[in-house]
Amino acid sequence: ALGGAVLDGTAGYANIVQVRLLQSGGTNFWASDISYDSAAGTWTQVFPVVATATPTTTALAASPVGHQTPGGTVTLTATLSPSNSDGAVQFKDGATDVGSPVAVTSGTAQTTVTTLSAGAHSLSASFTPTDPSAFAASTSSALPYSIGDVPGAPSGVAGTAGNQAASVSWTAPASDGGSAITGYHVQYSANGGSTWTSAPASVSTAPARTVGGLTNATSYVFRVAAINSIGEGAFSGQSAAVVPVADGSSLTIGGSATLNYGATVTLRTVLKDARTNAAIPSASVGLYRRYGTSGPLSLVKAVTTSSTGAAAFAVKMTRFTQFQWRYAGTATHKATLSAVQTIKVAQVVSIRTTATTIVHGHTVKLYGGVAPAASGQVVYLQQHTATGWKTIASVAEKLQKLPNGATAVGYVFARTLSSRATYVFRVYRPATSTLLAGYSANLSVRSI
Repeated sequence: ALGGAVLDGTAGYANIVQVRLLQSGGTNFWASDISYDSAAGTWTQVFPVVATATPTTTALAASPVGHQTPGGTVTLTATLSPSNSDGAVQFKDGATDVGSPVAVTSGTAQTTVTTLSAGAHSLSASFTPTDPSAFAASTSSALPYSIGDVPGAPSGVAGTAGNQAASVSWTAPASDGGSAITGYHVQYSANGGSTWTSAPASVSTAPARTVGGLTNATSYVFRVAAINSIGEGAFSGQSAAVVPVADGSSLTIGGSATLNYGATVTLRTVLKDARTNAAIPSASVGLYRRYGTSGPLSLVKAVTTSSTGAAAFAVKMTRFTQFQWRYAGTATHKATLSAVQTIKVAQVVSIRTTATTIVHGHTVKLYGGVAPAASGQVVYLQQHTATGWKTIASVAEKLQKLPNGATAVGYVFARTLSSRATYVFRVYRPATSTLLAGYSANLSVRSI
């Protein structure tokens, strides 16, 4: 009947239809009130009230946990909540069923499988209730699982010392566990293996790596474990001891040279890493010197190297001197010395004349001085002849008034030129223990 009838206590619904099922051959019947929504075109049972299914959850666990060796058995256990959930569980590997559905008993369903292939799997369990009106269906979260084993232990671990580092190498394990090796875990110990520190993680599959951050002059041992998709295998035995050492360093210096007394020379150097040939910037290097060829060298100046490892210092030369650059070293670079650079210094002799042209038979004066000046030092006047230079006079320098009117330590030679000719003179000062001989420029005087 339609039209808002109230049947079996059902009220508040329009367009009620009552459906009755009569027992065959009897007088008892089952009745249900159904509301028809003509606008939506739907039918809804309103009496007796439809029971709501109890929500369920399904949790999946695997044993052994995480992974199993190829061919080994894996036990899958689905746990239902509530525990009185009635139905069956279908285990799955991805979208593929694993075996047949398993009945739930006391809230659990379990199966054991041996057919999973080597590699990665995604397992799940789906619960289907016996009575959907009593319990709702549910599916577990995906459970990652691998068939394989962790790799074996690497062997032949060895290290080569570097500067605050060591290059570590090894032989890959004989077994990768059935899954390709994806990386290695390297550890080092500074106390013979009592405690270990892990080097930064590496996904390189090459059987070698450089471990940095070590302390020079400290003894280290190393060990290595291989990693695959299953996990990390056992560590290798430890390597022999490796002691990182500072890199060598090098200093350059210029070649030997001869300069005049009082000249300035710039001593230059470049500090480099002897292994990599890279410049060592911001380092303190010292310029040392000694007068002569024996005895200790003393510090002239400490200089900081530039970004290119260069350093320089200018020195005024007054005598025979040897120079050397020195670097004291640091924790990362060894101390070093440059070669020795020898600078010889020549005396400087000046020469002037009172006239460049005179009448023959008259006297001309040749005068000047020597640097360094010193009263009493003898200078020699030489004249150029057909056979070369000939010493024709000598005189000791003294403080005097020179022909140009200046008072200074110097020499004066007076020469009478008897013949008509052009005379060429020079003044020579012999070498001393600290200075080379000095020669003036050639000076010509014409006698007419």
